[in-house]
Amino acid sequence: MNEFENLSIKEIDNALYHLPLSLSSHIISQTDAEKIRYELMTAKEKKILETYPIRIWTAKDSKTNADICRAYVPDNSKPKNRRLIQAKDREHLDKKILDDYFKNVDDRLIFANYYANWLVTYKSTLVKPTAIQRNYDDYRKFIQGSDIDKMKITDIKRIDIKNFLNSTINKYHLTSKALGNLKSIFNGVFSYALDAEDIIINPMLNMKIENTNIKPEKVKQAATEVFNEEELDLITEYIYKHYMDYNPVVSLAILFNFQLALRVSELCAIKVSDIDFEHHTISIQRIERSYRPVELVDGKIVEYRTVHVIAEGETKKNSNRIIDLSDEALLIAKEAIRVQKELSIKSDYLFADEKGNHIIRQRINDCLRYYCNKIMIAPKSSHKQRKTVLSNLFMQGFDLEEVMQIAGHRQKETCLKYYIFSMRLKDNRQQRMSNALATKHCTLGQPPVNPE
Repeated sequence: MNEFENLSIKEIDNALYHLPLSLSSHIISQTDAEKIRYELMTAKEKKILETYPIRIWTAKDSKTNADICRAYVPDNSKPKNRRLIQAKDREHLDKKILDDYFKNVDDRLIFANYYANWLVTYKSTLVKPTAIQRNYDDYRKFIQGSDIDKMKITDIKRIDIKNFLNSTINKYHLTSKALGNLKSIFNGVFSYALDAEDIIINPMLNMKIENTNIKPEKVKQAATEVFNEEELDLITEYIYKHYMDYNPVVSLAILFNFQLALRVSELCAIKVSDIDFEHHTISIQRIERSYRPVELVDGKIVEYRTVHVIAEGETKKNSNRIIDLSDEALLIAKEAIRVQKELSIKSDYLFADEKGNHIIRQRINDCLRYYCNKIMIAPKSSHKQRKTVLSNLFMQGFDLEEVMQIAGHRQKETCLKYYIFSMRLKDNRQQRMSNALATKHCTLGQPPVNPE
């Protein structure tokens, strides 16, 4: 009797995995290893034949009237999730069953297929759809179609992952953040495989990548991150004029955010009921989530068109807050309500399209860039509009805690490093330095005073 027959398939696979380790460590001889492998594979094949087919039976061949063996094997692409196979006798049928089993197992363990299953059936239950989209975008950009993507996860070694990551760093000049996002894909897949007992060692454990080609984080300059004083004046003047001429509601949304510094996802989701006109405040308590849904179809990821949904009671980093409204912000809000009434638009949203739906973030960003092009300045997004307002408040004497509360930030370092920039024009810096640093006692370079 084969001593391994009572083991499960997973237990046999674990024994097969450890066999080369025992051989290389001289625990067993080459002859013993070959004998054990044969017995393990024999036991595994017997176990497969006992459990893999749905049903095996004998039938008559319609052409020859000879007895043939038939079986159903699992196949999710077929009706009833099964497929018919047949052979002239049981021996040949068993071979077909085993071939089908190992092909399916191999296909399932290919990194591309394993990743798809992990992302859609597991990770999507743990994180928001926007995070799934970002993860899938990184996979498609860096991993899809690569050599490692075509390997079985059971064959991928630690050095394979390191070589892949280093070559990707060199090719794409990855930053530390981009590298971290890429590593998180491998961490997630192999942690899941370990939990599912498809592997017994996680090759990502404590992996460190030391590559001097990792791109340092670029120091952001005010010129690209905010509207300077002159640009701010030009663009608000242009948008107000454009609104007075054509009355696009999206213009009001942009002007409103030059008073509030909201995330564009928050701006899209403002409802009229959020505004307290008596106390001049607004409550930020929901966001728009835009993402491309993904689904697993026949083992492959299928991506659908972008959807835009409002998440009630949710904001980024749970930053629900109440913000004071400026006099100009109140006027803009009242105008948005007035124009909706004039156009017979029925909507709960402060900024709505002709059907009463909220104006999506992409439309706001596209419109803002359009206005930038019209006044011939570098196009900037709504996120840089947000930085502009926060920087302006800081320059106008608002302390950091006030700015953070308005922004919905929790970390001072984040606010100072990524959101506060100088909006002053650089062409008058020399004169401003002279005015600011003058001691009023310097007489150098002046003609001497002749004593009488």
